[in-house]
Amino acid sequence: MIYNLFLWLAGRTGYRAKNAGASLVNRMLSLKLPVFGIRAEGCDLLFDSLSISRKRVLKALAGQSIEYKGYGLPALLRRYRKRWGLQLGALCFALILWLSTRFVWQINVIGNESLDDQTIISDLDSLGFRVGSYIPDINVRLLCNEYLLRYDKVAWMSINIVGNCADIRIKESKDPDGTKSAGDSAAGNSPGDIIAALDGYIERIEVRNGQVMIGTGHTVRRGEVIVSGAVEMATGYKGLVRADADIYARTVRNYRIEIPRSTSTLSAETIDAKDRSLIFFSNRLPLFSVGDGYEDCESFCDTRYLTLPGGISLPFGIATTYYRRISEIPETIDNDTAKSRALLELSKTLSRELGQAEIIYVGKNYVETDETLILEASVCSVENIARYRSLVTP
Repeated sequence: MIYNLFLWLAGRTGYRAKNAGASLVNRMLSLKLPVFGIRAEGCDLLFDSLSISRKRVLKALAGQSIEYKGYGLPALLRRYRKRWGLQLGALCFALILWLSTRFVWQINVIGNESLDDQTIISDLDSLGFRVGSYIPDINVRLLCNEYLLRYDKVAWMSINIVGNCADIRIKESKDPDGTKSAGDSAAGNSPGDIIAALDGYIERIEVRNGQVMIGTGHTVRRGEVIVSGAVEMATGYKGLVRADADIYARTVRNYRIEIPRSTSTLSAETIDAKDRSLIFFSNRLPLFSVGDGYEDCESFCDTRYLTLPGGISLPFGIATTYYRRISEIPETIDNDTAKSRALLELSKTLSRELGQAEIIYVGKNYVETDETLILEASVCSVENIARYRSLVTP
């Protein structure tokens, strides 16, 4: 395959010598002509050479009746050398290909755990770095420093641009109180304590490392050290380790949910009107517009990028803007409906905050007013309140 590709790029010339025999073969061998693929076809002799050797072969065999034809890239270029449109198109293609290497086509975020990719990319966009940014104008060091000064959620960042792809590597900051959940990989092996994340009554402790300071059957306050990272060694000296444990305690959480009695339902009517634009990197080129008259409508945009086989997305596409008119329909709900909505909202909240906990009791109290229905809930559960706090000052 590589050999055939080389012949196509270098160019090959095929020859047909009419009524030739072994004498022509001996003559070519004696002259050491750079030919190959010698074969007979009836009374004719067929052979090949590289296009660069064509003049030498024809000159050496000047007295012989020979027909020849060129193959490969040189013959193709020679055939279309007077078609200026094709040459101009090839030149434009090469220019666009070169220009495309000067822009960012794709952004990848690496190292994020709680932060999603779109949040990081959106924050960088506000600093002027996005798909379509001109690579020679990007000051990576200045961009990283500016991002770290503006956003506290990231402790460290680096940007590595390879070709058209920008790899954003980050390390997220600790929680605002300087603690992390027990067992969090981001804590590493640095020494630290296990403290109580909430007030509670300890029912069970599962210690993997560290010294227990408060045992089961005791009440703890938020922030108290339950398992210490300062332990006494066998030699009698105290050392620092990374405490690791699960602390299951009975806790009480209070919730207040308000459901308005008078509300409104939004009704959306899609309008048969569209704007279309051509997306070229970060630039938007309008193709056609529906004009004015839709100021009171909500608009939403659907952008579709060109995708190559293999899932590679190119920064070229079509953006279509749709319009829809939103109207409000007044609605008054009765007491039973309001209670059902309050219970549904409470269920979503408990699922979000106490998904892994064992709920023991839920106390509910309804307060009714003319405008709202208030659900006051007290939830008793057994949950893991272990929280890691480093003993090393950053």
